[in-house]
Amino acid sequence: MFIVEGLVNAIPALQPVGKWTPGGAAGAVTNSGVDLGLGTDYLLPAWAGAVVLLGYALLASATTIRRDIT
Repeated sequence: MFIVEGLVNAIPALQPVGKWTPGGAAGAVTNSGVDLGLGTDYLLPAWAGAVVLLGYALLASATTIRRDIT
């Protein structure tokens, strides 16, 4: 999954899709606003990245099957 996210974010034509992945959302949250020449214009705002990550967490917790392993 992390390899696919890296490739999606590296291809300029797919960057609008990559900002909605967990890696893109985490990049938006941790972006300091300093441009190091990497071009972070495609990232979501920090608050939107946090909302996307929260959505992924809620989706994962709702779809995870909880089993007693004893």
